[in-house]
Amino acid sequence: MKNKLTLKHRTLYALLLALKVILSRITGISFGIVKLTFGFIATCITGFLFGPWLGALAGGLTDLIGFFLFPQGTYFIGYTLSSIVAGFIYGAILYQKKPTLLRLLLAISLESLICSLLLNTLWTSILFGKAFFAILPARILKNVLAIPLQTIILYFIFKYLKPHLKLSI
Repeated sequence: MKNKLTLKHRTLYALLLALKVILSRITGISFGIVKLTFGFIATCITGFLFGPWLGALAGGLTDLIGFFLFPQGTYFIGYTLSSIVAGFIYGAILYQKKPTLLRLLLAISLESLICSLLLNTLWTSILFGKAFFAILPARILKNVLAIPLQTIILYFIFKYLKPHLKLSI
């Protein structure tokens, strides 16, 4: 990435942050300890376009902005850390690389394993006082179903956006 982001890049970055907040806070559906959202779309595109460090920054900022605009329970810094790690993972795997089906599957699988299964299960366990291994099976089931679905969604989004993503970042 160039050292200086142009106004066009900064504007796109801000729009992707806003999109992530909307997709994760407004369109999210909660089933107790499991939450389904489409925020992964904006996180993935941000990592793809801006790299791991700006992807991580976007993850942290969107978690904080989302909490303050649409609070759901108490704030817990662990979830912000998970969002930072997710943005970093997408950026590390996808930045300046062709978003192939296999690469998308790898990024989503790593993000799901590290952030959703390990970190978020740990944070939920700490926050709600439930045993880690007691809540893990429901989260495993959610991720087993979500990984292929998210991969397919992102594959078609990138396929459609391919001609429009030539931003010379």
